[in-house]
Amino acid sequence: FNCEMKSFQPILFLIVGWAALQTEAQEWTGACVQDRGGSERLLKIQIESPNNTPKRCTERCFAKGFTFAGVQYGKQCFCGNTAPPGSSLAPAVECDSECLGDSYQTCGGFYRMNVYSTGISGVGGSICSCTSQTFYENGLTQGYCKSSDETGRTWCYTTGWNNGCGDLQSSDRFPNNPWSYNACNEVDKQTML
Repeated sequence: FNCEMKSFQPILFLIVGWAALQTEAQEWTGACVQDRGGSERLLKIQIESPNNTPKRCTERCFAKGFTFAGVQYGKQCFCGNTAPPGSSLAPAVECDSECLGDSYQTCGGFYRMNVYSTGISGVGGSICSCTSQTFYENGLTQGYCKSSDETGRTWCYTTGWNNGCGDLQSSDRFPNNPWSYNACNEVDKQTML
């Protein structure tokens, strides 16, 4: 057993180290993190969010100028400007509380928080842009401006609820990730430059 453990430690170190590095630059789209109470809380400011959902909490944090939003224990909404450390990442199954505002969505758990980027960047401002998230349906790749829908327009999942796109829509498939037509227009503009 000791030989196996020694060979496993470097791999575990690499995985944990990689996760820690990813938290600094990643777009937070609902990752589950382990929170602490009191002065050690990951996102320090608690705000009222009647009928709490990830979208409502994110909108409230955005309106107050915060970079991150977190939903916890079904009914709590927290805001902050510092990303949770990689060491706080928890298995997604531990974020198992139904949201008060929508029982089909998850709002953290007991000292577990789903964290979202609000769309405000650290340098002040929000950017309408796509993520590379896709799925395969009816023989076509959907999302990331790959295929046209029934309206003839392309769309993509975006980087957050309040990112300046102006036409964000919720998704049954990915309820915590909004999609947009306008974000594909931004991609087109960037490719033309």
